[in-house]
Amino acid sequence: NGLKKIQGLEYQTELRCLYLQKNLFKKIEGLAQLKNLRVLDLSDNCLTSLENLRVIPCLETLNIKKNEIGPNVSSIYELVY
Repeated sequence: NGLKKIQGLEYQTELRCLYLQKNLFKKIEGLAQLKNLRVLDLSDNCLTSLENLRVIPCLETLNIKKNEIGPNVSSIYELVY
C-alpha cells in the first residue's frame, strides 16, 4: 500500500478493527483516540518498536509479524501487565 504514517483516524472513535498490513510504517502513532479498538494488524511493515500501544485500552489482538522489531521488545511487557 505504501503508507508511511498512520493519520486521519482521530474521529473514528468507535472503530473496533483496523488492518494496516503491508505498508511502510516505522512507528506506531495516531491511534490515541481509538479507545474501542480490539484488533490491530500491523504485519509486514517497518516497525522497529512497539511504543504507543498503551493508549489502546481494549486491544485484544495485535499482529506484528514481518516487521523490523529488534530483540529488545521491553514495551511488550507493558501491554501484558
